[in-house]
Amino acid sequence: MRAMLATSIIMMLLITFGCQSEQQVPFRLKASQFVVVDQFGNQRAVLGVFGQPSDVNSPVELLLQDAEQGPRARVTVAHGGSTNFEFLDSGGEARIELELGTSGEPIVQLLDRTGQRRIRISLDEIGRPSVALLNAKNTGAVYMGEPSESQRKILKSNGAPVVSDFLLAVFGEGEEIVWKRP
Repeated sequence: MRAMLATSIIMMLLITFGCQSEQQVPFRLKASQFVVVDQFGNQRAVLGVFGQPSDVNSPVELLLQDAEQGPRARVTVAHGGSTNFEFLDSGGEARIELELGTSGEPIVQLLDRTGQRRIRISLDEIGRPSVALLNAKNTGAVYMGEPSESQRKILKSNGAPVVSDFLLAVFGEGEEIVWKRP
């Protein structure tokens, strides 16, 4: 008797909700995570708020996956507003990063197989462009662009005052200047 009553209630609910017109569909759907699957039921994308449930600063992330469910692209928006778009290799490691800082400064970075940043192209918060070619330790670099305030200090501490708004320099592993022009 209970089974028949439960089956009847379930059938009534299915009929009631299954026959609703499109206008009766809820305007909003709320969840902390959405998963998109392909026609075979394989997870292909996840949109959600990730981190600890108690952390109100958890970032929002969209993860796109290939047919084998390997992560291939990730878009993250941090609580403070910075945005990061990463293109991932077959192992799930970031190889290209596109960033937009909280002040709107854009950064493009290319990473090697070990995850080290090797090329960085950016505009700082006031629009000064720069290009840096970094060594495997991420310390020495070939730098081209308008020197930042910290680079101006390094130049001055090395006895090389900045006489131009453009700098082409090679920095050693200890941030010492190996070569520069002008």
